[in-house]
Amino acid sequence: MTAAEALIHTLGWGREIESARVLGEDTLPRCRRVLGPDHARTLTAATALAFILVQLYEAEQARALG
Repeated sequence: MTAAEALIHTLGWGREIESARVLGEDTLPRCRRVLGPDHARTLTAATALAFILVQLYEAEQARALG
């Protein structure tokens, strides 16, 4: 999961935003299911996805992850 989170950021910085979004939307529910909603990895995955959503001008969805 750590690698997936790093890849989300890498794809986002590399402007492969849609790929990053797909990965983020897949990774976050897995983290929640396996680690729980309050685990540090889950929160990092949520932050990574929020980062991508902001780049896609979807601030409301990004805020909802908070």
